[in-house]
Amino acid sequence: MDKKQILKRLAVALACLGLSSFTFFGCATGEDTDGTDSANNTVDIGNGNTDDITGGDKTDDDTTDDDKRGPGGGNHGSTIKNPDEPDIKVFEDDKNGVQPTVKDTSIWLSADGNDNNDGSKNAPLYSLAKAVEKASAGTTIFCMPGVYHYSERVNLAKSGTAEQPITIQAYNWGNVEFNFSEQAPGNNTPAAIGVLITGDYWKLHGLTVCYAGDNGIKIEGSYNYLGRCITHHNLDTGVQLGFGHATSNPNGALCSNNLIENCDSYLNCDHDSNYGADADGFACKMYAGINNAFIGCRAWRNADDNWDLYEMDYSVLIQDCWAWEAGKKADFISPEKGVKGWVQERIEAFPLDINGKAIKYRGDGSFNGNGNGIKLGGNSSNGVQLVKNCVSFGHNITNSVKGFDQNHNKGGIYLTNCVAWDNGYNYMLDESSKFGHTIVNCLSMYYPNTTGKVNKNPGYLRGTGKTENSNFGLTSSGKGDLQYDTNYGTLTVDDFITLSEEAALAPRQKDGSLPDSGFARLKETSPFYGKGMGLV
Repeated sequence: MDKKQILKRLAVALACLGLSSFTFFGCATGEDTDGTDSANNTVDIGNGNTDDITGGDKTDDDTTDDDKRGPGGGNHGSTIKNPDEPDIKVFEDDKNGVQPTVKDTSIWLSADGNDNNDGSKNAPLYSLAKAVEKASAGTTIFCMPGVYHYSERVNLAKSGTAEQPITIQAYNWGNVEFNFSEQAPGNNTPAAIGVLITGDYWKLHGLTVCYAGDNGIKIEGSYNYLGRCITHHNLDTGVQLGFGHATSNPNGALCSNNLIENCDSYLNCDHDSNYGADADGFACKMYAGINNAFIGCRAWRNADDNWDLYEMDYSVLIQDCWAWEAGKKADFISPEKGVKGWVQERIEAFPLDINGKAIKYRGDGSFNGNGNGIKLGGNSSNGVQLVKNCVSFGHNITNSVKGFDQNHNKGGIYLTNCVAWDNGYNYMLDESSKFGHTIVNCLSMYYPNTTGKVNKNPGYLRGTGKTENSNFGLTSSGKGDLQYDTNYGTLTVDDFITLSEEAALAPRQKDGSLPDSGFARLKETSPFYGKGMGLV
């Protein structure tokens, strides 16, 4: 697939949302495409911000779903981005099973390496931090397969350039794990993050980051790319973009133009006083900037939400992503008396946290994870959020948990080609917004969930909202209640090739794209097939 085709496909994907006034470097985007997913999109690394935000403003205490302003009063310098003016830029990346070219300037890591070595292939380093210290614009750091145990945060503070990004690459796409279990935990402590990216133009390919004392990977820079990365068992959100509640980000220039593609994030959990109420799978929140996107990602069984766009004043694209079963207490606290859960095991070896304070394990009592699927607002968020070809299921720890959740977003929500089932409410867009809400080509399944109860309606759509070509719409009362449209019959499990979690967890394809397992795809025999609904 050439660059022009890649650009067209992403353009058409956005155009399906009714967002058409944009160009990609002068490439024509008007041709029709086959509608298939592109695994080649990466963020354009053109001229952009090079400010080095240090992470000291991280006061991540997103603990509830209510509309309560955090410390500092939020971002007064930002503006609402009009949904008709997206500007997500891409370029063709060399990641589809093909690694970057090995050069004499490449730096090598090995789990058997030594930091006294020179970093060549025959004399590799062990420490990623040491390799980063040696790197400059255009450098590729090749990581040989293996497990690397680190006890301190790795800072990616320097920057590449538009033509010469700095790349950290799993050599030949082998299994590379950066394990931070030797790092002291921290309660919303920047020093306890696993990998902190405050620089620009970094590309991370094929890396696993786990057991960090806070976020697994946190991005505060711009024009950065994560591809085929995995974050799990971290003591806060797996991959987070953004700053703190008091951050000002005028015009969205900071933490902008980042793309998270074909990544997985699961079983992340925080251990502070609101145990489980903060750690998401993926988050773009607390005043991150413009043109950030998640494409082809999966998030499951995280403590709080699988996706969180809390305190976002700019549009985020979530496309071709799957979310399921967040907020399950048993994933983080052992139901057996006297048996330790993984969180307790992770922190018990540390009498003091990274700030020198005594660590108190609070997971033996209440668990406060919300358990939503894709949460699209919070705390008076103003960004118009764009969700396409996404699946959300199994978010049903209470009857009020949502598959797709507005959560007080004031800008508006655009949902197209999405499928939801087995959630407390499948779609919850229950408040008015500046640009209204739009649901197009979406499916909701009337489904007996795992609690034994049935979600009696798809959810709510209030304000200047509309549904088109979906199997549900507004009730005749017009009060916001959604009801099923049975013109094509009642959607059931039998309409799909498979809805099993095993299919959702199947191995990714060679290029890193979502598994070709038939998951959440309609059978050709379904009366809904070919009607434009649920084309994920």
